[in-house]
Amino acid sequence: MRRGSVVTRVHLARDCHLRKQGDAHREAAARRGDGQCRRETDGSQSDGCSGAHHGGGYNNTRDSREFLALAGRPTTLTTTLLSSTALFWELFSVRRDVISHLSIATAYPALLFTAGAVLLGPCNVLRGRANPVSSDLRRDVGIWAGIMALLHTAIGLDVHLRGRPWLYFVDQHGHLRHDLFGFGNYTGVIAALLFLLLLAISNDLSLRRFGLRKWKSLQRWTYGAVTLTVLHGIAYQHIEKRQTAYEATLWGVTAIVAILQVAGWRRVRAEGPRGRETPGT
Repeated sequence: MRRGSVVTRVHLARDCHLRKQGDAHREAAARRGDGQCRRETDGSQSDGCSGAHHGGGYNNTRDSREFLALAGRPTTLTTTLLSSTALFWELFSVRRDVISHLSIATAYPALLFTAGAVLLGPCNVLRGRANPVSSDLRRDVGIWAGIMALLHTAIGLDVHLRGRPWLYFVDQHGHLRHDLFGFGNYTGVIAALLFLLLLAISNDLSLRRFGLRKWKSLQRWTYGAVTLTVLHGIAYQHIEKRQTAYEATLWGVTAIVAILQVAGWRRVRAEGPRGRETPGT
């Protein structure tokens, strides 16, 4: 057999393998909904991920950009989280004990990251971008929000009644609390349980196991977690008579989320059956 013929066959086999890799890469991206496939500038749907060859070949430049984006996102999110934690520790907490500082330093970053997670969908819709059911960025932001919310819950149960967390929910006679203090704690702990549920399903395995419809119905408990978080925050503004900066942060974030959610919902309804994914996803 000629050497040239062998080389040609090797090249053909390699090209075929690379094409299969490219196809598998795009199919995984489509299932994951990471937003890599975008509409063309004229509004029509492209036949693959932007920058890919029409023949299905691998694009090294595109893959390098994607790798850098994936590698940089955790660093960016972690830096943002640590910065916001340090900010609330230093500027907003007026108490001297470490437990109270940690409670505040985890509460408000959790609020901000939760708001960020639920705002990504409406922003996609309002900007005319594809709004996948699940995206890596939204998942990462939501995971950090859930982690900080659970940390705040664990720390917060030791702020007022050191070593007696059950008294946050019942009085000294064992009766359920019916005061504002009890309301703030009930809403907080239920929100924490919902965040725990959302953390448990924030992975590709759960998406495949439950299927798109059921997974989406479970994921919509995010709205309940957000609502309970806001109610918990409002209660504690009055319980602790917090400074104006706290209230401005809570009400400002709540207003932004509500306005953009309504705006995104109206855009989806205006688009009718062809509308993209609902804004809260």
